[in-house]
Amino acid sequence: MVVTLAVVVDGRSEEGLQEGAKEVLSHVRPHWKQHTLTFKIVHKAGCGPEVYAAFINGLCYEFTPGAPLTIDHVGEEEVWRAVARQSARFHNIQAALQVLTDELEAHLTPLSCPVVFCHNDLALKNIIWRPEDSSVSFIDYEYSAANYQPFDIANHFNEYSGVEERDFSLCPGDKQQRAWLRSYLSELRGVEETQVEEVEVDGWMGWVSKFSLASHLFWGVWAFLQACHSSIDFDYVE
Repeated sequence: MVVTLAVVVDGRSEEGLQEGAKEVLSHVRPHWKQHTLTFKIVHKAGCGPEVYAAFINGLCYEFTPGAPLTIDHVGEEEVWRAVARQSARFHNIQAALQVLTDELEAHLTPLSCPVVFCHNDLALKNIIWRPEDSSVSFIDYEYSAANYQPFDIANHFNEYSGVEERDFSLCPGDKQQRAWLRSYLSELRGVEETQVEEVEVDGWMGWVSKFSLASHLFWGVWAFLQACHSSIDFDYVE
């Protein structure tokens, strides 16, 4: 027996297509709890696209215009400043993560390091650059959750080196890291860059340095697990 579904979709406008897609999904997946998705939290905060559906093996969400960053452009001042601002906005998201936060803070207290809502995978391909308004958007929130605030920044700095052919000489040096952090803290605190204290930048430099190692460890373990269990044809160990 072939199951059929009759749905009328108004294809004359983007809104009509969206409503039609939602109508189809309401029949295909009637018990979908959209409000439980991390994407919903990010979208509500104005930091990500609207999610239309969740499937067993993926998501359907709004298109993000722009182009993914590359190692050739991520070091340009106009670009890294946009990434710093967007990172600060992302870290200001107040999500319902109190249980996870309490658990992590028990380990973080000795370090005096804050726990916030993090993206956790700020690879260059997950950052979409829009030169029209000198802004960026983050995509792919599968790993987003409560985490140490400096992790996102340290992980992003590590991504300057590329993926297939790593070149760590491309990672930002102390001068550029300090400028990036000053721009980030300016957006995070809602103040001018000149009002960001040098001692605060010093503290963040120390945190980022330590979490750079944590980022390497995390993705190293992740790669070994993928090599053992993933069906994707990719040499994770190499």
